[in-house]
Amino acid sequence: MSKVIESDRTIRRLWAHVIGFTILIDVLAFLFHPLGILGTKFFGITPTMYSAPMFLFGIILEISLALVVWLVIRIEKPRDWKAFLRVGPPDLYGMFLFWAFSTIFVGVSALFLQNWLWTPIQDFLQSLGLPGEPQGASLPVPSIQLSPTRAVVGFVLLLLVIWAEVPEEFFFRGYVQNQLQGRYGRLAAVFLGALLWTSMHVGFAPANFVETFCWGIFTMGPVFALRQNVTPNAIMHPLDNRAGLMAIVFLQIFGVSISGAWTYWLVENTALWILALSVVGAWSYHNRKEVKAKLNTSAPNQN
Repeated sequence: MSKVIESDRTIRRLWAHVIGFTILIDVLAFLFHPLGILGTKFFGITPTMYSAPMFLFGIILEISLALVVWLVIRIEKPRDWKAFLRVGPPDLYGMFLFWAFSTIFVGVSALFLQNWLWTPIQDFLQSLGLPGEPQGASLPVPSIQLSPTRAVVGFVLLLLVIWAEVPEEFFFRGYVQNQLQGRYGRLAAVFLGALLWTSMHVGFAPANFVETFCWGIFTMGPVFALRQNVTPNAIMHPLDNRAGLMAIVFLQIFGVSISGAWTYWLVENTALWILALSVVGAWSYHNRKEVKAKLNTSAPNQN
């Protein structure tokens, strides 16, 4: 009987923490996402506006999400926070799975889901008064023209905000999905984790709820379930969102412009893997230095 009561308490505590932290993140996204209430209502930010206020809000959101992850660790008090959040070494196979699932999802959306499902649902929800900004597969090809000087500034600003999805992945996959799969199994955790993750986007794009939810169901959720490592998602999610834009801005430093969806797709994927492999290389180099330092420290002094 006591074991049943203790189990019920554990479940209630789990859901209280998961839902409480998720609501906190939802509020932060509602307020500080560049397309949230403050950005759109008071600064007039739009999805195609790459301005100082947009980057400022991105940095604020990035820091806010990181603080929530820190708060989770402080409250949960794990012995090893990396093991608790399933933060492992870069996993190239997991990163490839993310890219493959994402590419398939975007391709299927472009072939028929966009016209048959995403757009009709979005139009219906917008007719009810719900806003809906392009998300996921609905995002158009970025079309910006910058001078070389502005392109340099824009590229630096993108580097500052590119990692906003890292704490997002640590929370929704490393914490939420990881905790739920221990109680309900991996398949249910993918569904529940994607549902809670989608709630974060409702504050600025409620009309895209279905597409965003399906994005989580068929990309980030399965990658974590299969690899049990949050790092592939934490690397690929931000790069998948911004590699194309970063490539366009970087090339405009040298006066090169990109036009056409097919050309953009090639440039985006090339930039994605250059950036992804650069992160893996930096991680591996840092880890090798740490291992060497530990070996040197533990080695007996020789006179």
